[in-house]
Amino acid sequence: MRLDECLYWDEHINYLISEINKLIEILYRKKYIFSSYCRQNLFFSLIYSLLVYCVEIYGYAKSKFLRPLIIKCNVVLRILQDKPRTYHVKDLYLNYNTLPVDLLHKFFILKLMHRFVYNRQDLPDAISNLFTANNDVHNYNTRSKYHFNLSNVTVFKSNMISFSGPCLWSKLPLQIRSIPSVHIFNSQCKHELQKEL
Repeated sequence: MRLDECLYWDEHINYLISEINKLIEILYRKKYIFSSYCRQNLFFSLIYSLLVYCVEIYGYAKSKFLRPLIIKCNVVLRILQDKPRTYHVKDLYLNYNTLPVDLLHKFFILKLMHRFVYNRQDLPDAISNLFTANNDVHNYNTRSKYHFNLSNVTVFKSNMISFSGPCLWSKLPLQIRSIPSVHIFNSQCKHELQKEL
């Protein structure tokens, strides 16, 4: 994780782009020696692992910083899948059952919210103290007792996880929010986010 003094995350994003650029050159020249299955594994081991590291944090960067990274990922997916430039970007991501960086940001925050709701005891205190559920504030048996309470968030900023996390969670369909299984939730949540592609 590379920090800049203003926390714009441009240094970290530029680092990711430079790392992907190094891989693009190799993958473009050597892609034909790998099977399609192997290419997919290369994507997840070499590129996806870079993208998801701290995506909950750097994903708040302005779109002007994130856009070049997303474009670079599109290029990699086209190379690995051997698709022309006219091939629809949505299909590139669906073929690998993944998401672009901006949606990966949402996905990983929603995974964190799921852990808070269903396995809060496994979260570090520093993370679980960012959120408050209504049933932590009162014991009344209301329909919203399992919703998040935002009264402890003093400044409502969309780039604060303590605010954006509960907002993203409330926008998920109830049938997905009600899934306690981590594996099934991740699958359904990703499928829901793929609709935004």
